[in-house]
Amino acid sequence: MNRWAVFALVVAVSQAPAEAKELRSIPEVLALSRQDAERAHPVRLTTTISLYTPDGYLCFAQQDGIGIYLHTTRPMAIRTGDLVEVTGVSRSGGFAPIVEITAVRVLGHPGLPVYRQVDKEELGEEAGENTLVQLDARIVNVWENEQIRTPSDKWVFEAEIEGRRFLIRFAHGDITEPEPYLNAMVHIRGVLGSETNGRGQRSGRTLFVNHTSDVTILKPSPIDWDKHPISKIRSIM
Repeated sequence: MNRWAVFALVVAVSQAPAEAKELRSIPEVLALSRQDAERAHPVRLTTTISLYTPDGYLCFAQQDGIGIYLHTTRPMAIRTGDLVEVTGVSRSGGFAPIVEITAVRVLGHPGLPVYRQVDKEELGEEAGENTLVQLDARIVNVWENEQIRTPSDKWVFEAEIEGRRFLIRFAHGDITEPEPYLNAMVHIRGVLGSETNGRGQRSGRTLFVNHTSDVTILKPSPIDWDKHPISKIRSIM
């Protein structure tokens, strides 16, 4: 082999892409830029499932107070509150990096971490994205979801806390009579997520609620819904 062939071999080896480092924590995944996340970095997380629906449409996980969205296209044998080992690859997601699941293994069922109390200001911050939160708010709008995936997804609520509004979507449970919630003060527990536009920017907040029982009425609405059915009145604003 002549010296030019040796030089070409050395250059080719030096330019070969290094094997991607496996990401082992949620902060490592979230630290990726949008472009870098789309390169499908290998991911292996030990984390708690904070919210899951069997159709795979919603799946969130939380690790040491930091949350992330997990994407899957098939049902998984997991439930909310499971401690799992997730393997997959990074993706850019609609607003922040996510994990596309290739396999999941249940390690136990310790239940959910503590819900963190948040206020109006924290609803506007990115720090609490995809984490379990709780807050008190007033329901100002109720409407039927035009793209129902499950019975629990039939109704969408809009709530307000000191002038800041956000949506409420349900993963489980069935609300047959939404009228009592409209204009009522409620206590809500769920995963704080976001609505996004086509440019990967956050356009609003959504609280993904595990079960309809996680919305508790604190102060009933003063409106007599027998006289004003929700089919005619869907907003008090």
